[in-house]
Amino acid sequence: MKQRILVTGFQPFLHHSMNVSEMLLQELGRERTDIEVLLLPVSFQKSFLEFKRHWDLHGPYRSVVMLGQAKGREGVSLERVALNWMESKNPDNDGECPPSGRIFADAPDSYLVDFFPSAWKDSLMSLGKTEISLTAGAYVCNNLYFKVTHSLRAADVAALFVHLPLLPEQLAENPGSPTLEFTTQKRVVAGILDLMKGL
Repeated sequence: MKQRILVTGFQPFLHHSMNVSEMLLQELGRERTDIEVLLLPVSFQKSFLEFKRHWDLHGPYRSVVMLGQAKGREGVSLERVALNWMESKNPDNDGECPPSGRIFADAPDSYLVDFFPSAWKDSLMSLGKTEISLTAGAYVCNNLYFKVTHSLRAADVAALFVHLPLLPEQLAENPGSPTLEFTTQKRVVAGILDLMKGL
């Protein structure tokens, strides 16, 4: 098993002209030798397929950190639950808006991601605003989270989804939304990667 961490992010989607997760992938991928990065499409069908293709070709890895942008978040959010449900009024980048329903009919309702202690939040707060979230939504981010968690459930691989706030540069497209500076988000995500290495 590779000792490096696989870090994924997403392309811009909906009305957003940028995606902070993609920007973080670019910087962290240049600066850190302990990770590999993978940019994924915002697609209900393709995101996990591309993840799985990469994993089969280049894995396994010691752990996985999935990054995604979420309007309305005030801090970097560690997602505690991967939900077996998809529901959205917004299409993905393929134009697909699947009907509401279970992701996998024969899988559990959810996975509780409990490998990280709540104390991680207190440690990361010294780097920037951090929270533990109990809902990753029901869009492509959660869809990927559930599929990855389900596929790795029998392996000794920790998988974590992290939602990121918008950047101040995105306020023109998202008036009134909370934001967090890129340097702060990068510092917190780097802290998360360091904690993942210690598992």
